[in-house]
Amino acid sequence: MRLTFTNLKLFVAETIVAVNLLFLPVCLAEVKQEPFGIDVSISDKDIRQGDIVLVTVRAPGISSLKGEFHNNPIFFSKTGNGDSFTGIVGIDMTLPPGRNHLTLRGVKGESDVVSEMELDVKERKYEIERLTLPEKMVELDKEAEERADREALELKGVWEEVSGERLWDGKFALPVNGDLISNFGKKRVLNGKEKSPHNGIDISAPEGREVISPNNGRAVFAAEHFFGGKTLVIDHGQGLYTTYLHLSKVSVKVGDMVNRGDIIGLVGKTGRSTGPHLHWSSRLNKARIDPLKLFSF
Repeated sequence: MRLTFTNLKLFVAETIVAVNLLFLPVCLAEVKQEPFGIDVSISDKDIRQGDIVLVTVRAPGISSLKGEFHNNPIFFSKTGNGDSFTGIVGIDMTLPPGRNHLTLRGVKGESDVVSEMELDVKERKYEIERLTLPEKMVELDKEAEERADREALELKGVWEEVSGERLWDGKFALPVNGDLISNFGKKRVLNGKEKSPHNGIDISAPEGREVISPNNGRAVFAAEHFFGGKTLVIDHGQGLYTTYLHLSKVSVKVGDMVNRGDIIGLVGKTGRSTGPHLHWSSRLNKARIDPLKLFSF
Protein backbone atom coordinates (compact mmCIF):
# COMPACT_ATOMS: atom_id res chain seq x y z
CA MET A 1 0.00 0.00 0.00
CA ARG A 2 1.30 3.38 -0.96
CA LEU A 3 1.87 5.47 2.18
CA THR A 4 0.05 8.78 1.88
CA PHE A 5 -0.75 11.46 4.47
CA THR A 6 -4.38 10.25 4.59
CA ASN A 7 -3.34 6.60 5.10
CA LEU A 8 -0.93 7.67 7.83
CA LYS A 9 -3.73 9.48 9.75
CA LEU A 10 -6.00 6.41 9.49
CA PHE A 11 -3.20 4.14 10.75
CA VAL A 12 -2.55 6.34 13.79
CA ALA A 13 -6.26 6.62 14.63
CA GLU A 14 -6.78 2.85 14.42
CA THR A 15 -3.72 2.29 16.63
CA ILE A 16 -5.05 4.67 19.32
CA VAL A 17 -8.43 2.92 19.34
CA ALA A 18 -6.77 -0.49 19.62
CA VAL A 19 -4.65 0.64 22.57
CA ASN A 20 -7.70 2.14 24.35
CA LEU A 21 -9.68 -1.06 23.88
CA LEU A 22 -6.75 -3.05 25.25
CA PHE A 23 -6.70 -1.14 28.55
CA LEU A 24 -10.41 -0.37 28.99
CA PRO A 25 -11.42 -3.67 30.74
CA VAL A 26 -8.64 -3.19 33.33
CA CYS A 27 -9.85 0.31 34.24
CA LEU A 28 -13.47 -0.76 34.60
CA ALA A 29 -12.48 -3.73 36.78
CA GLU A 30 -10.74 -1.44 39.28
CA VAL A 31 -13.43 1.23 39.79
CA LYS A 32 -16.98 1.41 38.47
CA GLN A 33 -18.17 4.98 38.54
CA GLU A 34 -21.82 4.23 37.79
CA PRO A 35 -24.44 3.42 40.51
CA PHE A 36 -24.10 -0.20 41.58
CA GLY A 37 -27.68 -1.33 42.10
CA ILE A 38 -28.32 0.12 45.55
CA ASP A 39 -31.35 1.49 47.31
CA VAL A 40 -30.58 4.45 49.59
CA SER A 41 -32.94 6.01 52.12
CA ILE A 42 -32.35 8.76 54.68
CA SER A 43 -34.04 9.34 58.02
CA ASP A 44 -35.29 12.84 57.25
CA LYS A 45 -35.75 14.80 54.04
CA ASP A 46 -35.78 18.07 56.02
CA ILE A 47 -32.04 18.27 56.80
CA ARG A 48 -30.77 21.31 58.68
CA GLN A 49 -27.49 22.55 60.09
CA GLY A 50 -26.48 20.63 63.22
CA ASP A 51 -28.53 17.54 62.33
CA ILE A 52 -27.63 13.86 62.29
CA VAL A 53 -28.75 11.97 59.19
CA LEU A 54 -29.25 8.20 59.34
CA VAL A 55 -28.42 6.66 55.96
CA THR A 56 -29.73 3.17 55.18
CA VAL A 57 -28.33 1.40 52.13
CA ARG A 58 -29.63 -1.85 50.62
CA ALA A 59 -26.87 -3.19 48.40
CA PRO A 60 -27.12 -6.89 47.42
CA GLY A 61 -23.75 -8.44 46.71
CA ILE A 62 -21.78 -5.68 48.44
CA SER A 63 -19.47 -7.12 51.10
CA SER A 64 -18.38 -3.82 52.67
CA LEU A 65 -19.41 -0.18 52.41
CA LYS A 66 -17.92 3.14 53.46
CA GLY A 67 -18.70 6.74 52.65
CA GLU A 68 -17.27 10.23 52.54
CA PHE A 69 -18.87 13.60 53.26
CA HIS A 70 -16.85 16.83 53.09
CA ASN A 71 -13.58 14.88 53.14
CA ASN A 72 -14.54 13.07 56.34
CA PRO A 73 -15.29 9.34 56.59
CA ILE A 74 -18.70 7.78 57.12
CA PHE A 75 -18.73 4.34 58.70
CA PHE A 76 -21.40 1.80 57.79
CA SER A 77 -22.43 -1.29 59.74
CA LYS A 78 -24.20 -4.33 58.33
CA THR A 79 -27.78 -4.89 59.41
CA GLY A 80 -30.52 -7.42 58.78
CA ASN A 81 -29.65 -10.24 56.40
CA GLY A 82 -26.33 -8.74 55.39
CA ASP A 83 -27.52 -6.91 52.28
CA SER A 84 -28.22 -3.71 54.22
CA PHE A 85 -25.94 -1.15 55.85
CA THR A 86 -26.57 1.83 58.13
CA GLY A 87 -24.38 4.85 58.83
CA ILE A 88 -24.78 8.30 60.34
CA VAL A 89 -23.73 11.62 58.83
CA GLY A 90 -23.08 14.78 60.84
CA ILE A 91 -24.14 18.12 59.39
CA ASP A 92 -21.93 20.83 60.85
CA MET A 93 -23.75 23.69 62.59
CA THR A 94 -22.33 26.27 60.15
CA LEU A 95 -22.30 24.20 56.93
CA PRO A 96 -23.55 26.53 54.17
CA PRO A 97 -27.08 25.59 53.05
CA GLY A 98 -27.36 23.86 49.67
CA ARG A 99 -26.66 20.55 47.98
CA ASN A 100 -23.74 18.53 49.33
CA HIS A 101 -22.20 15.43 47.78
CA LEU A 102 -22.04 12.16 49.70
CA THR A 103 -19.88 9.44 48.13
CA LEU A 104 -20.49 5.73 48.72
CA ARG A 105 -17.77 3.18 48.03
CA GLY A 106 -18.51 -0.52 48.14
CA VAL A 107 -16.68 -3.78 47.46
CA LYS A 108 -18.39 -6.31 45.19
CA GLY A 109 -16.33 -9.40 44.53
CA GLU A 110 -12.92 -8.16 43.48
CA SER A 111 -14.16 -4.79 42.25
CA ASP A 112 -14.55 -1.41 43.91
CA VAL A 113 -17.81 0.31 43.04
CA VAL A 114 -18.66 3.97 43.54
CA SER A 115 -21.91 5.90 43.71
CA GLU A 116 -22.83 9.43 44.70
CA MET A 117 -25.91 11.06 46.18
CA GLU A 118 -26.78 14.55 47.36
CA LEU A 119 -28.01 15.84 50.70
CA ASP A 120 -29.96 19.08 50.53
CA VAL A 121 -29.05 21.02 53.69
CA LYS A 122 -31.33 23.86 54.81
CA GLU A 123 -30.53 26.82 57.04
CA ARG A 124 -31.25 26.60 60.75
CA LYS A 125 -32.26 29.79 62.54
CA TYR A 126 -30.07 30.48 65.56
CA GLU A 127 -30.75 32.90 68.38
CA ILE A 128 -28.59 36.02 68.52
CA GLU A 129 -27.70 37.70 71.83
CA ARG A 130 -26.11 41.16 71.82
CA LEU A 131 -24.40 42.37 74.99
CA THR A 132 -22.35 45.39 76.00
CA LEU A 133 -19.92 44.56 78.79
CA PRO A 134 -16.82 46.09 80.39
CA GLU A 135 -13.85 45.43 78.10
CA LYS A 136 -12.02 43.41 80.78
CA MET A 137 -14.89 40.88 80.74
CA VAL A 138 -14.61 40.40 76.97
CA GLU A 139 -10.92 40.63 76.07
CA LEU A 140 -8.42 38.13 77.48
CA ASP A 141 -4.95 39.07 78.60
CA LYS A 142 -2.07 37.61 76.61
CA GLU A 143 -1.41 34.73 79.01
CA ALA A 144 -5.05 33.63 79.13
CA GLU A 145 -5.41 33.94 75.36
CA GLU A 146 -2.33 31.82 74.73
CA ARG A 147 -3.59 29.20 77.18
CA ALA A 148 -7.04 29.11 75.56
CA ASP A 149 -5.52 28.73 72.09
CA ARG A 150 -3.27 25.92 73.30
CA GLU A 151 -6.19 24.08 74.90
CA ALA A 152 -8.31 24.47 71.75
CA LEU A 153 -5.56 22.75 69.79
CA GLU A 154 -5.52 19.91 72.34
CA LEU A 155 -9.20 19.27 71.74
CA LYS A 156 -8.81 19.58 67.99
CA GLY A 157 -6.29 16.74 68.18
CA VAL A 158 -8.92 14.54 69.84
CA TRP A 159 -11.32 14.87 66.89
CA GLU A 160 -8.54 13.80 64.50
CA GLU A 161 -8.33 10.34 66.12
CA VAL A 162 -11.20 8.44 64.50
CA SER A 163 -11.83 4.77 65.19
CA GLY A 164 -13.94 2.66 62.84
CA GLU A 165 -15.13 0.55 65.77
CA ARG A 166 -18.70 1.25 66.90
CA LEU A 167 -18.93 1.38 70.70
CA TRP A 168 -22.39 2.87 71.26
CA ASP A 169 -25.42 0.59 71.33
CA GLY A 170 -29.08 1.53 71.26
CA LYS A 171 -30.62 4.80 72.32
CA PHE A 172 -28.77 7.69 73.96
CA ALA A 173 -29.78 9.09 77.36
CA LEU A 174 -29.64 12.62 78.76
CA PRO A 175 -26.39 12.87 80.79
CA VAL A 176 -27.87 14.73 83.77
CA ASN A 177 -31.27 15.42 85.28
CA GLY A 178 -31.82 19.18 85.18
CA ASP A 179 -33.35 22.13 83.37
CA LEU A 180 -32.59 21.91 79.69
CA ILE A 181 -31.50 25.10 77.92
CA SER A 182 -31.71 24.54 74.17
CA ASN A 183 -29.12 27.16 73.19
CA PHE A 184 -27.30 25.17 70.53
CA GLY A 185 -25.89 27.50 67.88
CA LYS A 186 -26.67 30.64 69.81
CA LYS A 187 -24.59 33.56 68.56
CA ARG A 188 -23.22 36.10 71.02
CA VAL A 189 -22.18 39.56 69.91
CA LEU A 190 -20.13 41.20 72.65
CA ASN A 191 -19.37 44.88 72.29
CA GLY A 192 -20.10 44.59 68.58
CA LYS A 193 -17.79 41.59 68.02
CA GLU A 194 -19.33 38.25 67.06
CA LYS A 195 -17.98 35.35 69.09
CA SER A 196 -17.94 31.64 68.25
CA PRO A 197 -21.44 30.12 68.27
CA HIS A 198 -22.46 27.97 71.24
CA ASN A 199 -21.66 24.46 70.02
CA GLY A 200 -23.63 22.51 72.61
CA ILE A 201 -26.54 22.75 75.03
CA ASP A 202 -26.57 23.73 78.70
CA ILE A 203 -28.32 21.74 81.43
CA SER A 204 -28.80 23.65 84.67
CA ALA A 205 -28.42 21.42 87.73
CA PRO A 206 -27.16 21.69 91.33
CA GLU A 207 -23.44 21.45 91.93
CA GLY A 208 -22.42 17.87 92.70
CA ARG A 209 -25.26 16.18 90.81
CA GLU A 210 -24.14 13.02 89.04
CA VAL A 211 -23.39 13.10 85.32
CA ILE A 212 -23.78 9.80 83.45
CA SER A 213 -22.49 8.53 80.15
CA PRO A 214 -25.36 8.71 77.63
CA ASN A 215 -24.13 5.55 75.91
CA ASN A 216 -21.25 3.10 75.75
CA GLY A 217 -17.82 4.49 74.95
CA ARG A 218 -14.28 5.18 76.08
CA ALA A 219 -12.90 8.17 78.00
CA VAL A 220 -10.26 9.67 75.71
CA PHE A 221 -9.58 13.12 77.19
CA ALA A 222 -9.69 14.74 80.62
CA ALA A 223 -8.15 18.07 81.62
CA GLU A 224 -8.82 21.40 83.31
CA HIS A 225 -9.26 24.17 80.72
CA PHE A 226 -9.52 27.93 80.93
CA PHE A 227 -12.96 28.17 79.35
CA GLY A 228 -14.40 24.69 79.94
CA GLY A 229 -13.04 24.05 83.42
CA LYS A 230 -12.86 20.34 84.21
CA THR A 231 -13.43 18.81 80.78
CA LEU A 232 -14.16 15.22 79.73
CA VAL A 233 -14.52 13.67 76.27
CA ILE A 234 -16.12 10.27 75.58
CA ASP A 235 -15.44 8.46 72.30
CA HIS A 236 -18.48 6.41 71.21
CA GLY A 237 -16.74 5.08 68.11
CA GLN A 238 -16.98 5.73 64.36
CA GLY A 239 -16.13 9.41 64.81
CA LEU A 240 -18.87 10.15 67.38
CA TYR A 241 -17.77 12.07 70.51
CA THR A 242 -19.57 13.70 73.42
CA THR A 243 -17.97 16.40 75.59
CA TYR A 244 -18.73 17.57 79.14
CA LEU A 245 -17.59 20.95 80.51
CA HIS A 246 -17.56 22.80 83.87
CA LEU A 247 -17.50 19.58 85.92
CA SER A 248 -16.64 19.79 89.59
CA LYS A 249 -15.20 16.29 89.38
CA VAL A 250 -14.21 13.85 86.63
CA SER A 251 -14.96 10.33 87.85
CA VAL A 252 -13.21 8.31 85.12
CA LYS A 253 -9.67 8.08 83.80
CA VAL A 254 -8.50 8.33 80.21
CA GLY A 255 -8.71 4.86 78.71
CA ASP A 256 -11.62 3.70 80.89
CA MET A 257 -14.52 1.98 79.13
CA VAL A 258 -17.94 3.26 80.19
CA ASN A 259 -21.44 1.93 79.71
CA ARG A 260 -24.70 3.78 79.30
CA GLY A 261 -25.69 5.06 82.76
CA ASP A 262 -22.21 4.90 84.34
CA ILE A 263 -21.25 7.93 86.45
CA ILE A 264 -18.54 9.91 84.67
CA GLY A 265 -18.47 13.11 86.72
CA LEU A 266 -20.30 15.68 88.83
CA VAL A 267 -21.94 18.97 87.82
CA GLY A 268 -19.87 22.03 88.65
CA LYS A 269 -19.10 25.62 87.69
CA THR A 270 -15.39 25.38 86.87
CA GLY A 271 -13.82 27.45 84.09
CA ARG A 272 -15.69 30.43 82.67
CA SER A 273 -19.11 29.70 84.14
CA THR A 274 -21.64 31.95 85.85
CA GLY A 275 -23.21 29.12 87.82
CA PRO A 276 -23.44 25.33 88.17
CA HIS A 277 -24.49 23.60 84.96
CA LEU A 278 -23.36 21.02 82.44
CA HIS A 279 -22.32 22.10 78.98
CA TRP A 280 -22.90 19.06 76.75
CA SER A 281 -21.73 18.98 73.15
CA SER A 282 -21.15 16.41 70.44
CA ARG A 283 -19.11 15.91 67.28
CA LEU A 284 -19.58 13.42 64.50
CA ASN A 285 -16.58 13.11 62.22
CA LYS A 286 -15.56 16.67 63.17
CA ALA A 287 -19.03 18.10 62.44
CA ARG A 288 -20.45 20.07 65.38
CA ILE A 289 -23.91 18.60 65.89
CA ASP A 290 -26.80 19.28 68.24
CA PRO A 291 -26.46 16.62 70.98
CA LEU A 292 -30.25 16.46 71.29
CA LYS A 293 -30.24 14.94 67.80
CA LEU A 294 -28.56 11.87 69.32
CA PHE A 295 -32.00 10.80 70.50
CA SER A 296 -33.39 10.70 66.94
CA PHE A 297 -31.61 7.66 65.50
